[in-house]
Amino acid sequence: MVATYVSQFLSFGIGIITKGLLGPDDLGLWSQLLAALSFLGLLEFGVIQAANKEISYALGKNNFLLAEQYKRVQFTFVAMTSFIGATGLYLYVLFFETAFSTFSFGLISLAVILPLSQLHLGQVTVYWANGRFGPTSLLVIAETAVAGTLGLLLVWQFGVIGQIVSFFVILIIKICSLEWQAQRITSLKIGFGWNYVALKHLLKSGTPLFLISITNVFKLSGTVFLISYYFDAQSVGYYSLALSVQNFIYWTPNAFSVVMLPRFQNRYANSNDQASALRSYLFYPIFGLAFFLLPILLSATYFLVPPLLENILPAYGPTNHILVIILIGTFFLSLEHMPTQFLITINKLWERVSISVLGLVLTAVCLAPAVIFDGNILHFVACLSIANLLNLLVILIYAILHTEGSHSDRWITLAILGAFLYLVTVTLVVDHWIASSHVSLLFDMQVAFCKWLFALFLMLPLFLIAERKLGLLTSIGGLFRQLRSSTQEL
Repeated sequence: MVATYVSQFLSFGIGIITKGLLGPDDLGLWSQLLAALSFLGLLEFGVIQAANKEISYALGKNNFLLAEQYKRVQFTFVAMTSFIGATGLYLYVLFFETAFSTFSFGLISLAVILPLSQLHLGQVTVYWANGRFGPTSLLVIAETAVAGTLGLLLVWQFGVIGQIVSFFVILIIKICSLEWQAQRITSLKIGFGWNYVALKHLLKSGTPLFLISITNVFKLSGTVFLISYYFDAQSVGYYSLALSVQNFIYWTPNAFSVVMLPRFQNRYANSNDQASALRSYLFYPIFGLAFFLLPILLSATYFLVPPLLENILPAYGPTNHILVIILIGTFFLSLEHMPTQFLITINKLWERVSISVLGLVLTAVCLAPAVIFDGNILHFVACLSIANLLNLLVILIYAILHTEGSHSDRWITLAILGAFLYLVTVTLVVDHWIASSHVSLLFDMQVAFCKWLFALFLMLPLFLIAERKLGLLTSIGGLFRQLRSSTQEL
């Protein structure tokens, strides 16, 4: 989580410079290529996600041989499927792209990047399943540093082509770094092997996870294609910038979710598959996010980012209006991680698929008015935020029904909605009371920072509730002591 904070903070500044160098049109093109890579990543058919789940569970049962089989089968399968996908991409450019263009170059580059990207995802999965978060965390920060030096230089000189080359170089560095660190630990090394029984089990477990991923990709990356189809490339650029700001918030709870998954699996294995043993793993993180972390991050983004964009990236002016609306949906989107991990751990996989499909239907129903009635990009994002709220309510309520806890647990949904309403009320009131300025970057940021501090003061009731429920300050102190100890060991 610390690595994610540092990386996201640095990436935000690097991203602003990159977006300024690219411009809305090239940024829209790059966003479409990244969205295409997300869809192509589905060719692993859930095997990578299943390996993360099953390796952790096998290690919880001290079955190291089975964990090694899962690891090797995973690498073999994703190597085969990604090679097929890369070949398909190359043939598409060869037969359907009549004239060579930047987009054609991007697609050919994806054909090279895809196998490497899948191999790296397999590496990271093996590290995570074994509880080795230190090396991958440091690599996240190193990746950001390379993107902010060599990456910016390439973008400055070659535009979107430089961005593609930078992405490729960073990917090579990550793969080589993790493999080098795994030389003395056999369980972490890249390995290939074939075991039909292990593959069959991974596919059986991975198929529902694969379907869940499809719905998530449609929900997160598919919106880029919808906007490019119904609106224009410039709107994609505006939306992509707002989305990158959202990711600053979204990937923080996601990082916590990644760390929690092996713990979910290990505790579930040690408790003889009792769902009630996972109750605290489900509720406490959600409560801490809704009453502490998200209010801090969302209010900071609401007050500090708009004046920054207005002064540094004036060409992206409409992004501020999109960002304000998208932050509402970010609150609910960020709380989906823990219920998802809980349902996956207790093997409610096909039930989670049904919820994902229902969520996709709800999203489509919510977005339909913005498309049918000739809405604009703001209407589109507002409808998407409403869909995020409905999706969270469905998955959270379903997860609560399977915790085998007390009836009081069901009130957590209302508590979360109450925290959200209080957060929105405080933010809007402070924004109304203290008028915004348009003098200079320094003065505007000072005013925005004062707004944020005042809003945090008014949010003290939320923080006090979180402290009373979780003992948050004590927990944070313990985490920092563990962090210092881990850093010394590294």
